[in-house]
Parts: sequence; structure tokens; C-alpha cells
Amino acid sequence: MRRRAGAGSGRLHPDTFRQAVGGYSSVLRNRVLVGYAAAVGFFYVGVFANIAGGAFAYIAYHGLSPELYGLVFSSGVLGLMAANFANARLVIRLGSDRMLFAGALERPFSALHWPLSR
Repeated sequence: MRRRAGAGSGRLHPDTFRQAVGGYSSVLRNRVLVGYAAAVGFFYVGVFANIAGGAFAYIAYHGLSPELYGLVFSSGVLGLMAANFANARLVIRLGSDRMLFAGALERPFSALHWPLSR
């Protein structure tokens, strides 16, 4: 890792391994940053799980045809696009912290609704 030696000096010098690890430890101690990183990480875990296992679950388990699965998958993509469109407008009025908290509260109820509705 390289960084500037001083303001306006233009010289670069290497950081030591200890300095690099120390920088990461200070970042990981920031609870707000870790919370945001966890929220984004869990979102992408869900997206990856949907992409990786969705076809098998819908086609083999639920018996959808591959053509119909393509429509189901694309409807999920359209739903993400619509949610991002709405998010861009709501985050200005409500704030990102409030929306993240509401989404985190909603997830367990949404996860329980599907198996209990059968």
C-alpha cells in the first residue's frame, strides 16, 4: 500500500503491514460503518442466493417451466428496479437511517409470512 508522504510533497512511501492492519482495525471498530456494511452484505447474499438457487427451487421444487421461471426471475428484477426508483425519492424525505431501520424490521415478518401463508 502506498500513500502520500506529506501535503504537497508528491513523494510516496510504503506503509508497513502493521499500519495497514491498524487502519483496518480502526475501521472495524466503527459500529455505524460495520452496521451499514452488514446490511449491504446481507442484501447481496440474498441476491446471490436467488440467482444461484432460484432456478432449481422454482423449476424442480415448485414445478415451473423454464420459460415461466424466466418471467418470474425478470419480475424480480423489475421489482428491484421499482424499489430503487422509489428509494431514490423516499430517502430524501425520510433519511437513509430511518429507511434502513424500517427495512430491517420488515424482513423477519416478510420471511415468516411466506411459510405461514401456505
